[in-house]
Amino acid sequence: MKKTKVAVNDMFKNKPPRVVHGYWFIALPVLLALGINGRANAETVLIQDDFNNGVINTNKWITGGSDVTEHDGILDIQQNVTDAGGWAKTFKFTSTKKLRLEVEHTMHPGGDYYFPNFGFEATDKAGNFGVSWQRSDNGPDYCDNPNWYNKVMVGFGSCSDNFASTLASSDYYDRPIKSIITYDSSTGKVELDVDGDGTIDFSATAPAGKRFPIKQVSIGGYGWWTGHYHQIDSFMLVSLDNPIVKGTVAWTKPPYSVQCKNNTTVKSVSIPQNKKAQYDCEKAGLVVNSGDDVSVTIRGKKD
Repeated sequence: MKKTKVAVNDMFKNKPPRVVHGYWFIALPVLLALGINGRANAETVLIQDDFNNGVINTNKWITGGSDVTEHDGILDIQQNVTDAGGWAKTFKFTSTKKLRLEVEHTMHPGGDYYFPNFGFEATDKAGNFGVSWQRSDNGPDYCDNPNWYNKVMVGFGSCSDNFASTLASSDYYDRPIKSIITYDSSTGKVELDVDGDGTIDFSATAPAGKRFPIKQVSIGGYGWWTGHYHQIDSFMLVSLDNPIVKGTVAWTKPPYSVQCKNNTTVKSVSIPQNKKAQYDCEKAGLVVNSGDDVSVTIRGKKD
């Protein structure tokens, strides 16, 4: 997500608008009204990696366990030592309320006890959740529910907060697939397109007490004993949070006001009487969605 940021400066220099790194910067002479327009982009790539340079990017990944390597265009998470298999986590990013993970991966079981997964860590809370393609002959691993054996699952902690799909985990082993996981902490809803065909194959909703923004994602390939692996061919994590439309305006004489408008709504922001005042359209209650035409109008007295 790229924030739509509007800055008003150089007020006594007559210069045309210009775009710098996607942000609008406008310099103007003393005016009674200024209109600023732009299109909202509500997606920001948090972490993206195609694993093509043969070296794990330590600015993006924390790894541990016995065997995690990058080679031949993949991040290879192996279980070659009993109870000491590899794992990977992203570095912590700015907490995001709504996200989408797109990942191309291959899962291989070394036996009947295999738990490949993606984990989503909440912000300073225990309300993490995970999406798992597990298969285990051990009853407690699937909450002793025979209908949950060998099923793709979304779990929010205890068995009472776990949800099993009708999808057989083993149907997705030993072949490359593209999985898309979306999560919205405001509703608690997790949606899974398990093979990237554009169809939501399964969804689950977090309990009300476990709906938190996310700050980190992990990749697991654990299984009993050895011989398992989880290989990642590409990884892209995107924040879908609404952008914040904000900026600064400076007049030495009041009154002045800011009006924020998206496709359907107008919100006004009152500016306190000082020489440099912040305005924030989100705090004024304006929700900006992807693709919205956003305009900001500033009115004030000249010196």
